[in-house]
Amino acid sequence: MTQPGILVIGSRNCIGAVDAAADMDRAVSSVDAVERAILQTEDSPDDHTVGYSGWPNILGEVECDAAIMDGCTLRNGAVGALRGYRHPISVARHVMERLAHVLLVGEGAGRFAEEMGCEPRDMLSPEARQVWADRLRERLGLTDPESIRTAADLSRLGQWAVDPEQVGGTVTCIARDAKGRLAAGVSTSGFAWKYPGRLGDSPIIGAGCYADTRHGAAACTGFGEWTLSTGTARSVVLYLKMGMTVRQAVAEAMHDLQHVALPIPGTVNLIAMDAAGEHFGATTHRPDTERHYVRASPGVSEPTKVPLEPMPPPPDTPAGRVLGS
Repeated sequence: MTQPGILVIGSRNCIGAVDAAADMDRAVSSVDAVERAILQTEDSPDDHTVGYSGWPNILGEVECDAAIMDGCTLRNGAVGALRGYRHPISVARHVMERLAHVLLVGEGAGRFAEEMGCEPRDMLSPEARQVWADRLRERLGLTDPESIRTAADLSRLGQWAVDPEQVGGTVTCIARDAKGRLAAGVSTSGFAWKYPGRLGDSPIIGAGCYADTRHGAAACTGFGEWTLSTGTARSVVLYLKMGMTVRQAVAEAMHDLQHVALPIPGTVNLIAMDAAGEHFGATTHRPDTERHYVRASPGVSEPTKVPLEPMPPPPDTPAGRVLGS
């Protein structure tokens, strides 16, 4: 019999949601469930926005970001611009549990992953490398894509290589276990063809994800520069603390995004769960594009698709003018 309260929601690419929910039925905690759900997407060669086979930066290097948060203790850990390790979400959890720090980036994150015995891996798949090379040839006119490493004006070249359709993509997961404990996590390979060292919202606690068992949890996918500007995930939880329903809290956080003047078009998808397990999701996509998140609980073999409610910014707002809505 399913224990009351066990629930996992995640972005549409959270392929481990069902397994994570089943794990919780065997007394696994919400933090464990979040990590286990995200691991599967990090390993998938078919997902080019997370982990192995993720789109690389402009130099052809896969840099991964991840974060995880325990809603009972408010402890959290994150890594940014991590190269060469199979499971960034696990490295982030080690940061949370083994260090007095919250966020490690770049070479420091890599050194820590090695110390923790995390599995090294070349994260650039042949397919992702080919797409990167083709893009540099087509958009930048580079006969030899490797020559980008000696470019004198990398920032300008990176702007030309940007494709709004491939800018963002992330796996998110929120779990509520049988004891009502909430946790949230996120993992991504980030902005396709980004400038080396770029961090989006994913490794920034409060922007990409946040969890507080007393009130709720939230997590974001999409254009991280947008949600960084408003601390979107933390905002949702604060609105829940103020007494709003989960739908009202998400709607208010989406309203906050309207006032950000974007440098380029982008998308934000936001999912949230309150302390009682009620959940809701929204997207800045217009209603003509179907978007969903997934829901799983013990005893189900396939996740349930839950539509994200379209909440595009109005055309008379700063964000709306950029998006041309």
